[in-house]
Amino acid sequence: MNLGRVTAASIVLLALAFTGSAGAVTITEYDANPGNFSSTPGYIAAGADGNLWWTEGGAEVGLGRISPTGERLPLVHTEKLPVDLAIAPSGWVSWVATDGYGMRSPSGVVTNRYGGEISYHAGVITLTPAGQIRIGGRAGSSVTVICEPPDPNSDHLESDFSKYSCAGTKNGNPATGMAASAAGTLWTSVGGSNAVFIDPTDSFGFNTRIDLPAASLPVGIAVGPEGNAWVAMWEAGAIDRITPTGTRTRFLLPAGSHPNDLVLGPDGAFWIVEAGTGRIARMTTAGLVTNEYPVPSGETGQTGITVGPDGTPTAIGVRLDAAALDGLTSGLLPTTEAYVLDVPAGAPDTVVDHVTLDWNSHGHNPEHGFDQPHFDVHFYLVDTATVESIQLTPASILSKKLAAGLQSLVL
Repeated sequence: MNLGRVTAASIVLLALAFTGSAGAVTITEYDANPGNFSSTPGYIAAGADGNLWWTEGGAEVGLGRISPTGERLPLVHTEKLPVDLAIAPSGWVSWVATDGYGMRSPSGVVTNRYGGEISYHAGVITLTPAGQIRIGGRAGSSVTVICEPPDPNSDHLESDFSKYSCAGTKNGNPATGMAASAAGTLWTSVGGSNAVFIDPTDSFGFNTRIDLPAASLPVGIAVGPEGNAWVAMWEAGAIDRITPTGTRTRFLLPAGSHPNDLVLGPDGAFWIVEAGTGRIARMTTAGLVTNEYPVPSGETGQTGITVGPDGTPTAIGVRLDAAALDGLTSGLLPTTEAYVLDVPAGAPDTVVDHVTLDWNSHGHNPEHGFDQPHFDVHFYLVDTATVESIQLTPASILSKKLAAGLQSLVL
């Protein structure tokens, strides 16, 4: 497993080889600007394509990409300065930018939404554990907002901002951090207001405000395994643990650390970028700092950190949006329409070669359950040519009982 974080001019990868609770850490740095142009990396995220993506604000604004082995990939141009990004397992990439936002489809189509009716000014973006995209920022000059796209369960941003649902509070400051728990709690930090807000992910509205001690300046947020928010306090040099009900506990970092972001690592501890010291700290869920690792270049000003991709798939499935259910055949005669779905190019290797999606307008045998209109989803471990070459003969069927026991996975 590896971690990635960004500095003012380089991408840093931390290769982690764990031995119990104390792991051996190897730090490798890669230039973010191999073409010798001015580069200003910002926040970083692991992509569904197995690469690391970051917000680039240098001479060429956009989304930078690099492989875990250091191969720099072409920049994704975004027109405006991207501030934060989120990448869904489906391959959708969404980002918030100055005066707008954008998205990139799994097939590579980039859509930018700036100016005009867009009243949103960038702050933060997050993907909930349930795969719902949420953004936080500022509307106009005085309202901090949290917004969701027209489909609240969408894993990516959508084009028509006039159909977004937003909730706001008048304090004049943009959101500076956001994260959600699997239990459905959304935390939003607003650094300029020195406060953290707590809401449900599906009915947000700045419901609970947690005012912090003076000179805290909350920024990045990560959710711990126990379901609490762990918030980096840039000015206070601390990490605050905040429960869903608002109980707060502060854990101090070394003086001058200025933590900006943190992530829950594969070892069950938090990894924190210290912008003030140029170090990466490891903190247990008990709030104990066990190590601080300086980067080889000695640079300071760290901004973001993420758990890097390791190529291990966590799930494979078929997702249908609402539009796919429009116009389904429903004639007098039973029909079965079969569609072959290839595993997306660039996806991690699995044992599945391809998937078929079948629409059965009148169902099929046996009765009392399967004879209703439904989809069948079949996962094949061999290629289509092999499937088509299979010929069933009486000699190839061991028994009627065995044949009757052969079933597909049915949704």
